[in-house]
Amino acid sequence: MAQMTHICDEERCVACLGCVIACKAGHGVAQGLARRKVVVVAEGTPQERSVSVSCRHCAEPACLAVCPRKAISKRPDGIVQTNKEKCISCKKCLGACPFGVPTFIKDEKGKWSPQEKCTFCAGGPDVEP
Repeated sequence: MAQMTHICDEERCVACLGCVIACKAGHGVAQGLARRKVVVVAEGTPQERSVSVSCRHCAEPACLAVCPRKAISKRPDGIVQTNKEKCISCKKCLGACPFGVPTFIKDEKGKWSPQEKCTFCAGGPDVEP
């Protein structure tokens, strides 16, 4: 099976954050969390490039392997999703992700949110495959 991923045209990306805002608005992502981010590489040099980054839905996700609660799963179609009810916000997935994709925030009581990341627009992250 082919592996799906988002592609960003580095030649056209101007770091406007439109992709981040559209994703947040389209999926009701809470303030402070994001499923996408824009990274600027070689900032201030002639080689400067902006790249929109989200979960790569890796062929062998490192995040899945380190999750102690088995909250992360990979669907047969290759989409990596997180069950927020199982997630204990230990952030091991963040440490394992080579792209630094998962995001977490503290609520007003100091409790960390469950992991938030791209679901490849395949329903919500609470959907169990």
